[in-house]
Amino acid sequence: MRSKHNRDILSNVLPPPSANLSPLWKRVRSLLPLLMETVKWGVGRGDLNFWTDNWMVRDPLQRLVDSPIPPELQNLQVKDVFGLSGPLPPSRVFSFLPQQLIDEIFNGGFTTSDVISDCIWPLETSGTFSLRSAWNLSRASSPFIQWASWIWQAPLPPKFSVFIWRVLQNATPVNNRVQAKGVALASRCCCCFEDENASPQSELIAHLFLFGHHARVLWTTFGRLCGVPPLIHNTVEGKLAHWRSAAAPEAAPKIVRFLLLILILWELWRSRNEAVFDNSPMTIMKSVVRVRWWAKLVIGTEKMDSLEWPRRVPPLKSIFTQTRAASVLVKWRLSSPGWVKLNVDGSALSNPSPSGGGGICGNDIGAFLLGFSAAYGVDSINLAKLRAIHDWMLLCLEKDLDKIIVESDSNLVIASLTTQSKTPWKREPWISRINCLRRLGHFSFSHTLREDNGPANDLARLGSLLQQSSIHHNSRTLPL
Repeated sequence: MRSKHNRDILSNVLPPPSANLSPLWKRVRSLLPLLMETVKWGVGRGDLNFWTDNWMVRDPLQRLVDSPIPPELQNLQVKDVFGLSGPLPPSRVFSFLPQQLIDEIFNGGFTTSDVISDCIWPLETSGTFSLRSAWNLSRASSPFIQWASWIWQAPLPPKFSVFIWRVLQNATPVNNRVQAKGVALASRCCCCFEDENASPQSELIAHLFLFGHHARVLWTTFGRLCGVPPLIHNTVEGKLAHWRSAAAPEAAPKIVRFLLLILILWELWRSRNEAVFDNSPMTIMKSVVRVRWWAKLVIGTEKMDSLEWPRRVPPLKSIFTQTRAASVLVKWRLSSPGWVKLNVDGSALSNPSPSGGGGICGNDIGAFLLGFSAAYGVDSINLAKLRAIHDWMLLCLEKDLDKIIVESDSNLVIASLTTQSKTPWKREPWISRINCLRRLGHFSFSHTLREDNGPANDLARLGSLLQQSSIHHNSRTLPL
């Protein structure tokens, strides 16, 4: 786009389109303003307009300011505000801005550096532009279909998923669908031959998969094993939703129930085709055996040991090979002599939501030194964990503690501080600030198990729930 339509700069103001522009490029060119509104900028050297460029987490400042910007400040750049020595005092420049916006600007962790201000695509975690996310941004989406995400499961072979999609779209070639295309055909469902008392029925999707004798026996048999109440549904979609949601307390896990439903539908269709084209009659025993075989093959590829089975498990669990993980003793360990240990955590009840951080500090003999909880407003869980680490390090340095072991139960956060791995752009400002504090003392970062980080987690949750910050110098004042 840059080389074809705007060779010098990439901006919201485009030159007039050429006369020989193809329809495809006209459409692509019309989407450029939308894409430019979405783009954000990393601060870098700060060669950005402070008001019009989108360098903040939210919108450009120009959209957030109600009062007019003074003429002498309209060409202000980010590097004029955030220098390498730190941000300017707000009173020198921003007396006309609301205090809440000033706090957001100067407490957001923005600093300049010697790297070029780079373009960030916020729809991707990596910040790199992708056609996939741009397409999702610009396209007109169809209405949400609940079952669409259910049928494309990783353990399912693609042919199963395609088949279930065709059943739900009423596109399976049963007899009445073939007749609807003008084909003269005598229709009688082959699943009724096994039941001598059943009257002949036309082959319909609902009859073959829901109401027929063969289908009813399979649904009853495996429903009893899975703990699903026996209810009659008029549509396959209703049956699918019922097996996923409605279940007794002793039911099998949801993923097991759902995959078994798919396997039963597949077996009904396979047995019907064998009866029609191979003259092989449909029998209940054969179908039950084959469903159980498919369950071992397909459901067995899932890690069944990681699922939460009820105490009174149904007989269905016996078809899986179960192993129990070895127990691990979790114990808080003392730090090395002369070092203090910080256990830090962040909390966000959803992601994002009102968040907070918390932590607890002990010396090399296990004595309590400090505890804190902090409120961070609406943020993500990983940013809350990084901010808690930053605040803890700053507090310890203020208390003249310079040999510090920082422990967190987040592998992701610890890896971003101890390795050179690529991190999402939203976390980079706080990682940079933490790295600056590391130069002022001796810090070590390590991962700990969640069970070992309980007090820090409780203090972090307290900060996110109450949205209040507090520091505790005595263990008796801890709200635990």
